[in-house]
Formats: sequence, C-alpha cells, structure tokens
Amino acid sequence: MAKVRLGMVGCGGISHAHGIGVRENPGRAQFVACCDVHEDRAKEWAAEYGCTTTYTDYNEMFAKEDLDGVVLATWPNQHRQQIEDALKGGQTNILCEKSLTVTGQEAVEVFDLVTKAGAYLMEGFMYRHHPAMRKMKELIDAGSIGPVDAVRACFSEFDGEEEDADDPNRNWRRDPARAGGIPYDFSCYCVNCCRFLADGVPTRIRTYGGMSDKYKTINRVYSMLEYDNGVVGYIEGSKHAAFKQDVEVTGRKAVLTLPVGWTILHEQNITRRFAVGWANLRQDNFFTPNDNAFVHQTANFLDVIEGKAAPRIPLAESVINCYTIEAKVTSLVEDREVTIDIPDHVVKSLKEATK
Repeated sequence: MAKVRLGMVGCGGISHAHGIGVRENPGRAQFVACCDVHEDRAKEWAAEYGCTTTYTDYNEMFAKEDLDGVVLATWPNQHRQQIEDALKGGQTNILCEKSLTVTGQEAVEVFDLVTKAGAYLMEGFMYRHHPAMRKMKELIDAGSIGPVDAVRACFSEFDGEEEDADDPNRNWRRDPARAGGIPYDFSCYCVNCCRFLADGVPTRIRTYGGMSDKYKTINRVYSMLEYDNGVVGYIEGSKHAAFKQDVEVTGRKAVLTLPVGWTILHEQNITRRFAVGWANLRQDNFFTPNDNAFVHQTANFLDVIEGKAAPRIPLAESVINCYTIEAKVTSLVEDREVTIDIPDHVVKSLKEATK
C-alpha cells in the first residue's frame, strides 16, 4: 500500500510532535509538504521530516499538492478559518490541534461544514490515545468502581511570566489575542476528560479564578460542572500553582486516580482505592507503560484515513468541548452560573458515535 501523503500547516513547537508521530509509524505515511508564514522555519521543518516542498501560503499548498490528509498545528484563534479553507481546498482528512475553536458558535459552524463536505476532522487531544487514559476508561466501563459520581481533572504549572507583555514574539499562551491563557490551553484537556469519563453532556457550569495583570490572560480556573446524567465534574487549572496533572474518578464502590493525565513521560500507576468495612482502605495498582501519545494519535488518524477505524475523538465531542470552554470563561468574567446550551444535532451525533 502506498504511504499516506500528509501536509503540515504551522511548523512551530507542537508540529514536531506530529512529525515524530509519523516517523514512529514507519512505512505508513510521509509528510510531503509543509507550510509556515516564516519561510526559514518551514525549510528547517522540511529538512527534519523529509518534506519535498515548502510553502508560506497553505492555500497554495492545498491547490498544488495531492494530499491524503493535513495537520493544523496552529493557534486556536486561527482554526475556524483554516478548517474552512482546507475543506474548500479539497482536504477531507484533517487533524487539528486543540482547542478546536474559541467559541461554541465557531465549533458548530465547523461541524456543519465538515458534515456537509463528508470530511473527517479530529481534534488533537493526544492524551486520549495513551494507554493510561484508555485503561482508565476500560476500568470504568468494566464497573470496577461502580456508577460514576464525580470526575476531577487538573492541569496546573507555575508561570514566572518572564516575557515582556509587548513582545509580539512571546509565547502564544501569554497572548489573549491568540487564545492564550488557561481556558484554551491547559484546562481544555480537563474539560474534555471530565466529559469523556463522566459519559454525559454538560448542562451548567460555575467558575472562579483570575487574570494575569501582565498579559491580561485568564491564568486561574476552578470550575464545577453538572452533566445530564447527574455526574459532577471539577476542573482545576492554574499558572499560580505547582505542576499538577492528575485525574480522579469517584464511583460508588471505589476511586480511580491517574497521577499524570496529559504530559505522560514515565510509567503510570493507576490506583483503585476502596474501603473494606469502615475506613479500612485497600488499593489495587494498574501499571501502564511509558509511551508516546502522539504516536498512537497518528496511528488512529492514519487508520481513519485508510478506512480501518473510527476516530477515537468524535467531532461532536470537540464541539461540546468548545461550548463548555466558552461557558466556563463567561462564568468567570460575569461571576455567575452559566447554562450550557448545545445544539440538538450535535448531541445526537455524539450519542450515535459513542453508543
């Protein structure tokens, strides 16, 4: 079988994870073209990952290259337009970095465009492909903790805010115009994870937190969510706190804990804690290997392109994620509880994809 021909849009930091993802799926795919507004960066990326052609205009790349799929490794505020342009350019298989968009309205517009085009779009939540997260879901579905009562997910890491606020080249995470800050970066993982493990549709949210005085980005988020099946979610994300990426699921019979949910660099020990009698705690351990989530994500992307598998993350789920993130921000800024109203056709699509 011929290798899948891929194009890369955006040759910044995260693009290298996707380049390695293809490299570590040997014989299956090849990045044949890449694009970045900085020509030198595109050429360096091409040399590293074997691209034959570079571009500074992705529309030109779409028009000239015979691509089987494209990866959008760009900022969240760019995704809405880039996805539409990719579809207009004949691209029917798209892997887009998180966050899919910055508003629920943009996300549902993308959903409708992709559906109309008969295309495939998956958001780049690499952690969902890691054996540790797959094991968490397997244990829950097997009934090892009983019915789920609550899910807590955290993504925090201290930010010293060293860069100048007026520096146009500062990291995008410190720029509100590019959707920097906790909501569309760190805690978008938590939003996705809570919904995935709660296995429900979010209905309302209340958020507390704060802003960076220097960058004017949201840098602290603590949210409580309710899902349509009664499960409660708790999201914790802060750039004023030490590194913390744990996930905890409380069930009727036991509690599952994953020490690191997103940036997994070592073997993980998922614990199942339960009581025998009153307060006599016991613990089971489930070890999962150190593995590269991006390699597994790439494999799933290629499997879908080749018609071998369904996407591990349905597009409807990403749309719900964007509505939830927008509601989370609104709750913080307006200091109130916010109802999350998700279009019926998106909810229907999710239920069909996950039944």
